[in-house]
Amino acid sequence: MLPNAGASRRRRGLPPALGLITWVILLPLCLMGLGLCQLQRGTETASEYAQLKARLPNVIERARQAAAPKPGQRPDFVDAPMLRARFDLKRFEDALPAVNRDAGLARARPPAAWAVILGAGLALVAGLIGLMLSFVAGIAARRSRDWLVRGFAVIRGLLPFLLGFQLLGLAVCALAATAFEASGLWFTDHLSGNAIKLAGAGIVLAAVAAYGALLAVRGLRQVFALQSPDPIDVNGRLVTEADAPGLWRFVRELARRQDSLVPDVIAVGLTEGFFVTEAPVRLLPEDSVLEGRTLYLPAPFFGLLDGREFAAIIGHELAHFSGQDTVYSRRFAPIYRGLRRALMALQRDETNTFVLLPAIRLGFHAVETFDAAVGRWSQLRELEADKRGATVAGADAAASALLRTSVVAPVIGAGLQQAFEGAARAQPDIVAEIGRLADARGFGEARAHLDDRQPHPTDSHPPDRMRIEALGVTVDGSLLAHASRRPGQAERDLPVSFFSDWPGLCRQLSGAFLADAERHHAAETAFLQDAASAVSMEATQLHENGRVMAWTMGVLVVIMAAFGACIVLFARQIGIGYDPRAQQIILSVLAAIIALATLYGWWMLRRSASPFLILTPDGFASPYLRDSVVWTDVEAYRVTAGRSLTLALKLVDEAPLPRAAARFRARLDRRKRILSLNTMGARGLKAQAYADLIGRYIDAARARTALAEKSGR
Repeated sequence: MLPNAGASRRRRGLPPALGLITWVILLPLCLMGLGLCQLQRGTETASEYAQLKARLPNVIERARQAAAPKPGQRPDFVDAPMLRARFDLKRFEDALPAVNRDAGLARARPPAAWAVILGAGLALVAGLIGLMLSFVAGIAARRSRDWLVRGFAVIRGLLPFLLGFQLLGLAVCALAATAFEASGLWFTDHLSGNAIKLAGAGIVLAAVAAYGALLAVRGLRQVFALQSPDPIDVNGRLVTEADAPGLWRFVRELARRQDSLVPDVIAVGLTEGFFVTEAPVRLLPEDSVLEGRTLYLPAPFFGLLDGREFAAIIGHELAHFSGQDTVYSRRFAPIYRGLRRALMALQRDETNTFVLLPAIRLGFHAVETFDAAVGRWSQLRELEADKRGATVAGADAAASALLRTSVVAPVIGAGLQQAFEGAARAQPDIVAEIGRLADARGFGEARAHLDDRQPHPTDSHPPDRMRIEALGVTVDGSLLAHASRRPGQAERDLPVSFFSDWPGLCRQLSGAFLADAERHHAAETAFLQDAASAVSMEATQLHENGRVMAWTMGVLVVIMAAFGACIVLFARQIGIGYDPRAQQIILSVLAAIIALATLYGWWMLRRSASPFLILTPDGFASPYLRDSVVWTDVEAYRVTAGRSLTLALKLVDEAPLPRAAARFRARLDRRKRILSLNTMGARGLKAQAYADLIGRYIDAARARTALAEKSGR
């Protein structure tokens, strides 16, 4: 849908630093100021009632004495002063229970104000400590990788408590402030209906605040429940030593030569790049979870790389299982990603309230202080792993492997995409089909891939150019030619030497991939069919809601006619009985109003009898337009309700612009290509229902187009 200006401003929001300061510091300070103001008001009210409670018994006693008969006075004689004294006595005695009751409520209000102050102070202190710790830990993390791990461990240990204190303080503050204001309504007008309504509103606000606090607690609990790393989902198959004896020997020898740990498991799949991890890996479609050190290898690269390039790549990956990289990979990276992912999920949760927003801001800030350090150390660890991989294969092989994987990646991607789109007709061995595709079309210019970055499911990598330069290798014609070479027999024989049944493994991987593609296509087709059938194949006519205006004009006609009758029948009482000219003028004006109202009401009824919009599955037509509009020409739309109901449609660049037939009802901004249709309202449809109806027609048209494209493939 088309965004409006207000929504656009809301999406831009505050700058990150200003937003952080606003929510973490300024909001608690403002709430603390509110608490101080409430404390002053509550103290004054409590003092006034305490004084009134202390004075009222004396006042009652004096009124009782004034109301008693004087010595020598007749008992049945009541003069004016005595009558007034008895009235005051009755009033004071009736007020005493209410004063005693209200004095107790007044004494309870200052503690509520103190709760506001202390809650805001707790949130402020927790936020300041979180900001300070994040600042210090971020500086330390940029100095060494060890301090990155240690600093994040400290932040991770303290952050739950800091965010919890922040949440607790703001929740208490919101509840106490609402309770204070709600209780203050009692002192405005004791038994009036307004006081009851306002007190009820205060109770509702307190309930909303309590509900928001509960939602915030639930959301914050979810954040730290999600800190444990989720498994990395990978489509692939576990290969044992029986499945790949040559590969396991190759990997063990590389690990021995560079003094790194041997992976616990090796998985092979069709997608993703080369990577190792100590986080749990969930293999699909078997849904089995691998624990420990996992080495993942993409099968399509087998047959396209030579032995030295494979040695450099696997040596690079095994280097992450040595030294501080093992600690980094196991203790820091998975939890760092999990916490960030949890905070992002919590931020997208539509049920979170303002009570939780400061905690979300502080949590993101605490994590983001490590981003620069993470990027720096990730880059260094990749460069270090390149050097360790080069020790077992040579710097030239490591450089060639970096560039070669980037060069062959587009062909692999094209082969996988081709198999995915034509899953029903695809060959049973996608890896072999990718090899044939590489033989047929070759590879692109290697120089164009120097700025590529190697894909990885969890980490980011420096550009290939930087990594090759760090290896001390010059990018020359020989390197570029070797990286873009066509695969030879040596490359094709390599996987056969690694695996006991390489074609069988490729068929298994291909079968799982194609079955997943078929399920995806079936689900997509079902979704598109549902969307396409969501609208009627018959034309739908929308009429303006002119009856409301016609009824309004009818009521106006009745009122004017009644007024005219009064002029005629009660002219003398009104004061114009002796002025026939005034009567004629007034009746003429009333007659003109009645005539105009009648004509306008009749015109509105007549106009609403004809549809202002005719919707068909292919497009729509309108008497306000000389040309019809095809739904597939609509890029976005928006419905706004104000003095009129407006449908704004943004047309795609290549669509023809319709011509307006009623300028006041249809407007076209040719520069922005936005068509606007204004009406008095759609009969039987509110603004949102009107927008939903237009959206269903647009989605249905797009779905039919997509189904036609799928059937034509």
